[in-house]
Amino acid sequence: MEDIAEIRELIAIVSTDRREMLLFIVEYMHTMLLLENALVAVNHTVKTMRQDEELEVPQTPEAWQEVAQSFEEWWNFPRIIGAIDGKHIRLRNTPQGGRHYFNYKKFYSMVLLAIADASYKFLYVNMGAIGSESDGGVFAQT
Repeated sequence: MEDIAEIRELIAIVSTDRREMLLFIVEYMHTMLLLENALVAVNHTVKTMRQDEELEVPQTPEAWQEVAQSFEEWWNFPRIIGAIDGKHIRLRNTPQGGRHYFNYKKFYSMVLLAIADASYKFLYVNMGAIGSESDGGVFAQT
């Protein structure tokens, strides 16, 4: 408890500009910790879902053709090579954070994007794109 009291005293002593800078650093570190925890959780989930298989994007036209064939056979959707969706992970913005992470839903976020095949197997996962980016924009940049 003495350490916390000392830190509060130091924050009270520093000027407004330095206080804002210190608060920005604390918020930035908090955001990075949240992101790290989210990445660890996604990584763990992907690994435990299919322990016997590696997560890999099809690399050849033939491999993509197999994905498309399974969509047609299982779901009667011809010429589909994957189901893609993104999820906005809510963040708390800092005063100097800017608007890059501000999304169309009117809050700050990072995007978790995934592509799955017809049997719900992940073909691709991306975490950490800025919230203002669309699903298509995230996919196009990968």
